[in-house]
Amino acid sequence: MQKHFIMDLQNNYSRSGNSNFLTSNYSELGLEASQESLIVHPQNSTPPIQIPLTSSSACHVDPRFKDKVWRENIYEIKQNDLNSYNIPSLKTKKLNIIIDLESMIYKIHPKVSHNQETIQAEIKRLRNQYHQCFKSIYFSAGSVYYIIAIRHNLDSFLRSLNQKAILHLITKISDNYLHEILKAVDPYWNYFQGRVHHSKSAERSLSELGLESNDTLIIDTNIGHWRMEDQGNVIQSMKYIPCPQEHSEYENSSKYQELVKSYTYFKGLTVVDEKKLFIDKEDQFPCILKIVSKIHKARFLWFYTKGVSELFQILKSQVLKGKSIFFLCGNEEAIDVKIEVYRAIVESLGGTVIGSSCEADYIISDENASTIPGKFKKSEWLISKFFKLI
Repeated sequence: MQKHFIMDLQNNYSRSGNSNFLTSNYSELGLEASQESLIVHPQNSTPPIQIPLTSSSACHVDPRFKDKVWRENIYEIKQNDLNSYNIPSLKTKKLNIIIDLESMIYKIHPKVSHNQETIQAEIKRLRNQYHQCFKSIYFSAGSVYYIIAIRHNLDSFLRSLNQKAILHLITKISDNYLHEILKAVDPYWNYFQGRVHHSKSAERSLSELGLESNDTLIIDTNIGHWRMEDQGNVIQSMKYIPCPQEHSEYENSSKYQELVKSYTYFKGLTVVDEKKLFIDKEDQFPCILKIVSKIHKARFLWFYTKGVSELFQILKSQVLKGKSIFFLCGNEEAIDVKIEVYRAIVESLGGTVIGSSCEADYIISDENASTIPGKFKKSEWLISKFFKLI
């Protein structure tokens, strides 16, 4: 998919008529020579790396630094070291990534107590039954202990993101509680120091947070949290529920309407669907990291002339590009609405919904998913592609 992603970017760029970008018009030998010069040249050198051109005039910085193929190759070889060279055209720029604290990072367990021993006993039970993500926090304002669950592999995820992005948090929590939660989430201020934003408005806005839309990605569970102009920047996250069977608020499936709002938002639909499909199974973080890495690379290849929203939408459109989908569903009461939801997903991923099962590449059917292996898929397969873009 990476290859198609870059090809689509090149086609879009060529159609734009932008003449500042040099296409691959140098011999492979010449490109290899300039790459080798960069690779073996000592870092932190002054003046910048200079390579003689065919002209007998003075040396100049090799214009092949602007060649897409050359930049792609050198990015793969030296991406972690490029900024150590004194070459402005090879500097990599970090993204801004803003993460919703409440829905992305942690979840408060319903159990609260003024007694520390009671809370510790409950934490022991939860850890034994589920995993080690549970810990207690103490709020002095109410002299009460809470249990929170930190999302699995969070620190590793944030550490990887931090290599390519400046990280921000956004939250509605008041300062009295926020301080204690942040001590559990980022105890040494490795990621969010000085970049915690409070937002109590119904719709959040990047401009109000002082962030540029062109270089900012948003990780949130609900695209509806953001104004229309920023919604193309949202990487949709699956809901984090550490032990849903113990949360009464999730027993009623109607509570899950909000979880599908992300891909029904523009159509104004509401749907009740299987709640299990919208809960993170601890494998979405690696997918988000891949998305961020691809966008970080694409920005470098295209001289930072394309905004992250455009790059993200091109990336999404590659998931089912050229694939046709047919929906084979039963006579359920809300089936028409569900098909519209699935249609919106398919279209956002670059696929096409058709009316013939014979000509379809995939058939979505929760009842007959094993009839023809490889062709019949459950709706969970489609929704998983929406979240993970794989």
